[in-house]
Amino acid sequence: MGDNIQNIQPDDRRLETLQKRMKAARIITIAGIVSLGISVVLFFIGNKLGIPGVVTVGLFVLGFVLAFFGVMFGHQTGEAQKIVANRYAVAVLEKVMDRVDVFDTHKSVGQYYMKHDFGFPKHDRIGYCGDYVRCVFDGIPVEFSEFELQEEHVRENSDGDTKSSYETNFYGIMAVCQHGLTLTDAVVATQYGECKDPCDIGDTVFQNAFSVGGTSKQDALLALSKEYRQSLLELTAKKGRNFAIRFLPDGKLLAVLRDQNLFEVGKAATTQQLMEKMESELTEFTQMLRVLMLPAKQTSGEQSI
Repeated sequence: MGDNIQNIQPDDRRLETLQKRMKAARIITIAGIVSLGISVVLFFIGNKLGIPGVVTVGLFVLGFVLAFFGVMFGHQTGEAQKIVANRYAVAVLEKVMDRVDVFDTHKSVGQYYMKHDFGFPKHDRIGYCGDYVRCVFDGIPVEFSEFELQEEHVRENSDGDTKSSYETNFYGIMAVCQHGLTLTDAVVATQYGECKDPCDIGDTVFQNAFSVGGTSKQDALLALSKEYRQSLLELTAKKGRNFAIRFLPDGKLLAVLRDQNLFEVGKAATTQQLMEKMESELTEFTQMLRVLMLPAKQTSGEQSI
């Protein structure tokens, strides 16, 4: 699917330069924050030390400018790094997946899936969504992408005017495939919070690790078989409480993996390091996904998403 990457030397030089720029951005940002902190201290004790107020104001302005410039410089550098990473994402995907049909950094799985009950923390909107992949893995058609959930914070100034800002309080990857089970209603098992419709399946050990939700105990036991529950507990013991799955009655199986962020440069300073990093992270991701997708694997033939 992807173009053969012939000449990596320009990207090697670009990555090296971008890592230097990112380091500079961090230093500038830290210098700005330190200047702001010193100016706040001087605001309270500057007069006692005989330091003119203009020095305090100057430090504050300098700190603000440095911090703002450092953040913006870092953001622009990160975007440039992402462009390089995207050039190699398909090549890495093709090494790990059976087949890769689509990789689109600007697309995502349907956002309506993210609005289902997974016990997510309180949030007001869906934030960034991207790095969409549609592929075949372990013989199963699957699509997945990254997403963020954001909470609104409203601040009011002295004039009574309000201003909203949004803070990301959850991010991860949502994967979608077919489960092939006959269900009358949705079934969910999540480690992010309590389900709206709790369902007791009579497995205390599992329900201490996952909140189970659904309107039908029969459906819940069908979707969450004994073997599947054991596999999920073993995955939790290895990787922590970072998972949720939801079986929809229309045949869709939704899996959420928290704190997952693929196809990023990170500390890679060469294309070789970048590809090794992405392949390692993608392999770890697929190992977790393989467990979450067990119901699809057990029931699948050649399915479509």
